[in-house]
Amino acid sequence: MGGSSAIIWDIYNRGNRLDYDNWAQTYNLTNWSYDEVLPYFLLAENNTDLNIVNNNGGYHNIGGPVSISTENKPDPIVVAFRDAANSVGIPTVDLNGENQSGI
Repeated sequence: MGGSSAIIWDIYNRGNRLDYDNWAQTYNLTNWSYDEVLPYFLLAENNTDLNIVNNNGGYHNIGGPVSISTENKPDPIVVAFRDAANSVGIPTVDLNGENQSGI
């Protein structure tokens, strides 16, 4: 992956709900709407952050083959960026949750 020599992070992001729904509608791929593919994402996920699992509104799961965790010691620049965004009203959100508008 190009550019990864400076940034060695993996971010688990399923993509945006609207993309899946658009593919389903535009290309008549009825089995590719977000509601149709979400159960498969959940089957694959083993989220080790129980705070997210227990407060997720059905968007996360445990027991699948793909381990997902929350960084417990984020880089200070990431924390500063998040705090700066929060200070101007951009909320911190779960990128795989119900709403992806935020940081």
